[in-house]
Amino acid sequence: MKYAKIIFDDMVHLMNKKNIKKMMIFIILTLVAAIFILKKKLSHDDHVAAKSQKEEVIMNPNTEIVDAIKKSIPLKYALVKNAQVIKLLPDDKNGPLHQRWIMEIENGLTITVFYNVDIAERVPIDVGSYVDVAGELEYGDRWKDPIMHWTHDDPQGQRKAGYVILNGTTYGQATGP
Repeated sequence: MKYAKIIFDDMVHLMNKKNIKKMMIFIILTLVAAIFILKKKLSHDDHVAAKSQKEEVIMNPNTEIVDAIKKSIPLKYALVKNAQVIKLLPDDKNGPLHQRWIMEIENGLTITVFYNVDIAERVPIDVGSYVDVAGELEYGDRWKDPIMHWTHDDPQGQRKAGYVILNGTTYGQATGP
């Protein structure tokens, strides 16, 4: 409100002098300044909105996942694209039966995948296969690598369905991307 009064007073002053050219320049500069301030505010609001959305990650390019791994940031839902399977692990029989493998996503960074074969059909995966995997990314003292689990449907529907894509086939009873 204070700025509006200053602008109004300046306009009245210019009009009293009947200096139309200066008044037009003043109005144009005022509009340009207002547009600049508004754009900056909107840009800041978009940045804040994008930052808050990042906490509820839906999908990530591998670069964001690499960054999350380096900072040990868990992701509620992440999609790893084109990762190479470098090691098959024995099934985890503690609780529901899980197929497990280690995949490399970039420059030696690896993720251990847990895939529940009590819920979904086994993935016919081999060392050297390339896969896309969606699920939760977590860390823990029990694992050397970060782990990706919930790579299949959640029967209770409490989280977004994960999946594995191998050779164009989606596993995990999810629809895929």
